[in-house]
Parts: sequence; C-alpha cells; structure tokens
Amino acid sequence: MPLKIKNANIHNLKNFSVEIPHNKLVCITGVSGSGKSSLVADIIEKEANKRFFESFSVYARQYLAKTGEVDADISGIRPVVSIKQKTITGDLRSTAGTLSGITDLLRLLFARCGKTSDKNIKLSRGMFSFNNPVGQCSFCNGLGEEEFIDEELLIEDETKTLRERALKITLKDGYTIYSQVTIDVLDQVCQSEGFNVDIPFNELTAEQKNVLFHGSDKIKIAFGKHTLESRMKWVGITAKPRDEGYYKGIIPVMSEILKRDRNKNILKFVSSKTCSHCNGSGLKKESLRVTYNNKDFPYYSGRTFTDLYNFFREIKNTDEVQKEIISAILKKCEVLNDLGLGYLTPERRSNTLSGGESQRLRISAVLDSKMSGIMYIFDEPSIGLHGTDNLKLITVFKELVSRGNSVIVVEHDKETILAADHIVDIGPGAGYLGGKLLYSGNTSEFSNDEPMCSSGRDSITYQELNSKISFKDTASDKREYFSVKGARHNNLKNINVDFKLNSLNVVTGVSGAGKSSLINGVVAPDYKDGFKSVVEIDARQPGKNSRSNAATYTGIFEGIRKLFSKLPNSLPASAFSFNTGTGRCEECLGKGETEITMHFLDNIKVICSSCNGKRF
Repeated sequence: MPLKIKNANIHNLKNFSVEIPHNKLVCITGVSGSGKSSLVADIIEKEANKRFFESFSVYARQYLAKTGEVDADISGIRPVVSIKQKTITGDLRSTAGTLSGITDLLRLLFARCGKTSDKNIKLSRGMFSFNNPVGQCSFCNGLGEEEFIDEELLIEDETKTLRERALKITLKDGYTIYSQVTIDVLDQVCQSEGFNVDIPFNELTAEQKNVLFHGSDKIKIAFGKHTLESRMKWVGITAKPRDEGYYKGIIPVMSEILKRDRNKNILKFVSSKTCSHCNGSGLKKESLRVTYNNKDFPYYSGRTFTDLYNFFREIKNTDEVQKEIISAILKKCEVLNDLGLGYLTPERRSNTLSGGESQRLRISAVLDSKMSGIMYIFDEPSIGLHGTDNLKLITVFKELVSRGNSVIVVEHDKETILAADHIVDIGPGAGYLGGKLLYSGNTSEFSNDEPMCSSGRDSITYQELNSKISFKDTASDKREYFSVKGARHNNLKNINVDFKLNSLNVVTGVSGAGKSSLINGVVAPDYKDGFKSVVEIDARQPGKNSRSNAATYTGIFEGIRKLFSKLPNSLPASAFSFNTGTGRCEECLGKGETEITMHFLDNIKVICSSCNGKRF
C-alpha cells in the first residue's frame, strides 16, 4: 500500500494530495520555497513521530496533545528515519570518528589486541575514550586543548600608554581590572622594574610586558582599587589598611578566577592551544603507552579514512578477534569512502564539519543497520559533493531500497533526480505561488518531452531536465585578472591561481581538495585590503542566535515596530519585540515553542500553547 496524503494544509500547501510508492527511491523536487520541506517535515515526519509516540507509556503520551495534529488524511505511512542537512556546532567532544563509529572500533581493537609494557594496566575501551574518566587526560578533561589568557586579546590600542587605556580591561579612571592595584601603585611596580605606565605599550620590551602580565617580586605594594584616603571619606564603613604583597600580575589573577568560575568577562580573552600533557589526543599518558602494530591510538585517529582502509587491508595472519574487528573497520571505511568522506580523519571535531559532511557521516551509521520497512528521508544530501562522489551516494540510496526500504530525497541535483524511480514535483513558484502538485509519477515519463500531466509543463524542474532553460554569458571580454602565487594553507601545496575580474569564477574539485582552503583561507584574508570590499557569503545561518529570522536579520522588523508604536493608543516599539520582556510571550520567552526533555530520545519541540507560536 503506498503512502497516501489527502488534503494536506500547512504553510503554502493548500488541500495538497499525493500518493508516494514504497520500496522506491523517490525524489521531491521544486524551486526553493515551493513546499518540499512542508510536505516532508511537517506532514510525513510529524505524522510518523506522532504514531511512534502512541506506542509509548501514558506518561509519554500526555505530551502528544501538545505536538498538535497533522492537518491531513494520511494512510500507508511507515516508521521514519530523517537525516537532515545541518551543521553540528558547539560539541567539542564529538568527532567524525564518533559520528561514524570508526572510533569505537579502534577502541575495541586496542582493548582486545593492544600491547603495553605496563603490566599493571588492564586494557579496556574506556582507556581510549577522551569522554571517559578512565581514559581522558585529567589536565584538559579530554578536550585535547588547554585554555590560556591571550595577552594579544587584552590589547586595545598598543600606541597608547597603560594610563591612556592601552588595554581593554582598563577603566576610564585608569584602574586596570584584575591588576588589583590602582594605576599609581602599578606605576610604582613598573618604576621598580625600570619603566613606567606612561610609555606607549608598543615601546615596552618583552620583559617589561611580562612584568605587567605576570607579576613582579621587586617591591611590596598595597592592593585595592581605592586608596585609603578615598575610602576614609565613605559613609558607614570603617576604613582599614589595604593588604600588602608582591604584584601578582593580570594573567595569574584572571586564570585563578577562571578556574573557579567560567566568567564570561574573562572568557572573551581566552584562547586555546594543544594540550601539552596529552599532545592534543585527550588521553592519559597510560593510554598513550598502549600500541597496536607499534603505533599508538592517536596515530590511527589522525589518519584519514582512506589511509586507514589501505593500512588495515594489508594486515594479514591475524587471530579471529583481530580479523573480525579489522573486517568491521574495513567495511566502515569503505562506506565512508563511497560517501566521499575518505579525506576526513576520525579525530576531526564535529563542530568543524560542514552540513553535508555531518549528514553523510550519519548516513554511514544508518547503513550499518539491517532494518527493512523503514522510510528514510534525506534533505539535499548532494550539497557540497563532487559529481563523482554524488554517484556513489546514489548507489547508497539504491542499496537501502534493495533492503526493502523507502527512500525519499528532497533534492535539486539533476543526477539524483534522474536516478530516482519516482518524482513528486511541487510548484510552480515559491511561497504563495507554490504548494501545488505539478507531477507525481515515474521519472522516465517526467524527463521526456511529454509529461503525463499537463501541469508538469509549468514545472521549472521539468524545463531544466529537458534543457528548456539556458543562460547567457554576460562576462566582460576584457582579460583583467588578479593572481594568487604560492598559496599554502591546509592541503594547498604552493599553488598559483589566476581569477578573472568582473566575472563569475568557479572553484571546483572533489570534496576535501582544498577549495575552501583557497578561497576562505587565502584569497579572502589576503585580498580584503586590496579591494574596496570583500563580501563573504557562506552556508552558515545568517542570524546570531536561534531567535533571528528574515525580518530581524534584514532590519525590516525595526520599521514595523516603529510603525505599530505610532498607531493611536499603541504601545512603545519595544513591546512589539519577541526578544524583550515587555512584549514577548512569557510562557516560551518569545521562542514560539517549548522543549520537552525525553531523556533517552531527542528532545521534542512543541508549539507554545500560550501564544500559539506567535511569540508575543
């Protein structure tokens, strides 16, 4: 029985009906904003999740009413596994190895087959985990990095003197926060070391800066922000002499505070460097003494998936335990290579991965399961992939289908569309101009000159597949270029490149070839001063936080708030902001939704029952 959706109403889908076959590779197409995500996420996924929670206990089901009903008649739906296109951020303890499962296999290999000269050590998988107290470096808590107060970040204007506020932490009255002394007392310390606070900062020697930042034991001084004379004038207190001692220095004071409290004011001046105790591995020294084939654990986690595959493929004459683990590693690496991720290393932090890389790593984990009867949903998985890697990804989708699963892909990529068994095309335009079913049927019948339904001819997807759309070259014939010579960044090896001015330049290559390294690592930083303006547009979300939307980001909301505030008997402009306490909904704090913690499942976000998602 196919998946049948009748009279779906959400966003720009109005009385939308469609049938989607099971056990096929189905591609949902249409221009951006036409309603593809509304169909997949807000209809199919939501209904599947609702039915999933209906199998839970009464406690879990009490939250179902808050998730809301799907405004559609749905039948033939299967359990859904959705793998979205999103960048993982903020998680320093997650890596490409942990996401893919390779790191777990390496830990098992070391626990079962590792060797060490320390007879007192009992090998376990936890010993090789930077997330486990058994194995993590106690100095950096497994992060592989140690924080330090960065002197460079403290400098406001190096042409000014300390008294003139050369440092960002100096107040208008001359008091430097965290120095624990007045500017005049600090001058006494400096005088004892052969300089003073009235010398421009950039003229101080390294030794003199070291005194300022790290202290001095030349003379004892009185601590405190205020002098005894000024404190004697205060009403209601008895002024006491200040504590005396040697000047401690700004950085030791800040570091001591940071150990006790993650002070936001201090964190602004914190940088990180490779942990000197574990050399960035995040593991204890005892764990680093364990080897497999004469190599320690960081050696393997620092190799690319392709290198690991080639390495373990050459290992012969192993016992049954090693053979089984190595076989699993090879299988996993082969899948990762097929997904175009062979250039990544297991130790690569997840917060440095692109949305496409993160998605494909999650796909690799899906392929380990032998489940059938599942509906897999993928959101534009071709983003960031070279054509050769995209063909491998399509093969992965076909394999999932061959196992008895349904695969639904939201996609713009021509190769993926043509490889699908069935196409659902939505349009014809975006927003209120979209939301209509233009075509639902076999790919072969859609990609010829006579689509089954006449509305398919209004489809931009149909026109593009049948070469009905062409582009005119408007580039200037003048051969004006700017050149990049000897580019070295990440894996760029002293390359020379010419870019044509006043033209569209395209940088191509397989994933991991060095495209972003060239543009973001070399061209953009080096040429900002050479051009009037360099505008960098990347795939990151435009807003600074989750509350940002198109209207706040573009500044439109500011004008709307002012307009509403000028209406008769209206409220001030601030009352029309969902980011402030006066106008926002206090139930959800202006988010429009509340989050329910499910403990062993992902948290559920539901529409706020107080403001109905309107945020005010």
